[in-house]
Amino acid sequence: MSVRQKFCIIVSLLLILLVLMLDHIYPDELLVRILKFLIIAALLIQALLIEKKYSVQKTMNVALFFAAIGDFIFLLCKCLLIRDYYFIYYISAALGGFFFILSYLYLIKAFKKSFTLYHFLSAALLAGITSKLLIKYYCFINVITLAGLIIFGVILCFMTCSSICTIFEGYYKVTPALCIGIAGILIYISDICVGISVFVPSNFEQFRPWLNNAIWGSFISAWAIITILIAEDNLIYE
Repeated sequence: MSVRQKFCIIVSLLLILLVLMLDHIYPDELLVRILKFLIIAALLIQALLIEKKYSVQKTMNVALFFAAIGDFIFLLCKCLLIRDYYFIYYISAALGGFFFILSYLYLIKAFKKSFTLYHFLSAALLAGITSKLLIKYYCFINVITLAGLIIFGVILCFMTCSSICTIFEGYYKVTPALCIGIAGILIYISDICVGISVFVPSNFEQFRPWLNNAIWGSFISAWAIITILIAEDNLIYE
């Protein structure tokens, strides 16, 4: 592990602990939300400055770029919601979701190198979990939003199962493959928690620090892992 990677791990862990504490000390404060975006922006800048040895690292970098744009748009949504611009808020939220879809498509491109039985098994498990949640909370969601969530959910599940299956494909080396699997699962957990926080009225109307801890702890950790992988010089079997 390089000095750059060790530095990224230490700083990321400290920042994750900071934002988790701030969610309890200053619940639902806009400045805390801005800090969270700045952490993702810092990871993107770090990734852009890294000299990349493999083409898949450039693909991961593009994925991080789209995730940062999506996160910025959701930050904008937070500002619009405070000012009660609801129509623009919903349009912006849809646009933010679109950029995250682009991000996950690039992650799929980087992660998926073959198709095995493990893809079917992991996809079935993730689809089952996601479908159960959609069925449980669909009564709070309008038809257009539900259609968008289904598309998003399919891509999210496929990205997650692609990340898990890197462990069995033999393209990535063992440690990077494990890291990719963990990153994919963390992104899945983060997005599921986002859905629960946004589409369950009681959670949307009242800020819940524990739920935001789950969202941001997993989200920042996942992209920090991907940034570390972008800096990895011993990533794949050659």
